[in-house]
Order: sequence, then C-alpha cells, then structure tokens
Amino acid sequence: MAEKLFECEWTPEGELVFRLRKPAKHVLNPEIRGHVLEARKEVLMALRSLIDVALERMDEKEKGTGRRRTQIKVE
Repeated sequence: MAEKLFECEWTPEGELVFRLRKPAKHVLNPEIRGHVLEARKEVLMALRSLIDVALERMDEKEKGTGRRRTQIKVE
C-alpha cells in the first residue's frame, strides 16, 4: 500500500483540514525536498498573513473604528 503524504478533508463545520505527514526519506529526492521546504515556508507565511488580519480586526473593534455607515448631507 502506498504511503499517503497528505490528506485534505472538510469538517461538518465547513473547515478545511490539511495534514502533511512526514514522508520516509527514500520518498524525497533532493528536488522534491526543496519543493517541500518552499511549500512549508509559503504555508507559514500564509498563516502569518491570516493572523495579521485577525489582529487588525481585533484592534479595529477595540478602537471602535470598525466599518460603520456615515451620513453625508448633500445640499
């Protein structure tokens, strides 16, 4: 049976779960190893961006500067 390197599934709550398993050393040649390391870095940078957006939204809510409608009088 072939070893699964990753799994992807949707939870009932609508979350996407992605699992990347550590492959056996014989599976990764140097080229593949380089791609895996770059992909891991990209995933971490994407997570950092998501965290940054979440922090910005929290700051906006604390300051009360969230998206609000403003009325403009037109004469």
